[in-house]
Amino acid sequence: MSNPVAVGLATAFLASLAVGQATAQTVSGATKPTATPVKHVVVIFDENISFDHYFGTYPNALNPPHEPAFNALPGTPSVNGLTPTLLQRNPNFLNVTVNGDYAVNPIRLGPKQAFTADQSHDYTDEQHAFHAGLMDSFPKYTGLPAPPTQKFPPGSNAGAPPEYVHQNKGLVMSYFDGNTVTALWNYAQRFSLNDNSFASTFGQSTQGAIELISGQTNGVTDQINGAADLVDGGNGTYTEVIDAIPSEISVPTLHGGNCTTQEITSARCSVSKT
Repeated sequence: MSNPVAVGLATAFLASLAVGQATAQTVSGATKPTATPVKHVVVIFDENISFDHYFGTYPNALNPPHEPAFNALPGTPSVNGLTPTLLQRNPNFLNVTVNGDYAVNPIRLGPKQAFTADQSHDYTDEQHAFHAGLMDSFPKYTGLPAPPTQKFPPGSNAGAPPEYVHQNKGLVMSYFDGNTVTALWNYAQRFSLNDNSFASTFGQSTQGAIELISGQTNGVTDQINGAADLVDGGNGTYTEVIDAIPSEISVPTLHGGNCTTQEITSARCSVSKT
């Protein structure tokens, strides 16, 4: 919402799981046990939401009364997130011409308001929102108003900002801190937090998941067996992912439901497979 991080890969943790005993080869050719043997790398990313929505003020939480407190470990580095200027004079707040009544500064939500919809992550909407790097048109193009039948958890509207109460397009400028997404902030305290994830294309999660592994999508612009509309590749091209994945290089990505690896590789589940 305020800095050019990839929206699809909004928050990424690289959690290396040390399993078993590994060895490393030295320059002389000798081998010795590694200090931190790694067998798996686990990546967690919260899709369809901006980095700032979950980590904009990390590692500093407001810690008001009656909310779960979060206190960062000494020496925790700050992130490329919501600076005082971006909190008080955000480009999306200043761009009234485009955003109209939804031109607002970032809005903090508490645990009672931990119920928000995804922002739009369509190819064209994201390009318009980025506005050639000005990053000032997110309410207009990626804010999604809630349907009239939207139901709220009991008590969530009490003391909530109007953008939440009315679930309007300005809610795309909202953010949580460690008092609400406490588990995510605790993960960030213990593993690697990626606050600068740049992608070469806009659009849905499949493209982002592919780029996370390969660094590019090789023309892929859509997913098989998915519920979303087709994504314009930006240059008139479209490639459908239909080939089965060799088991030795299978990298299943789970989203949109709980599916087994077998269901993913056999395309019997509405999730991406990379």
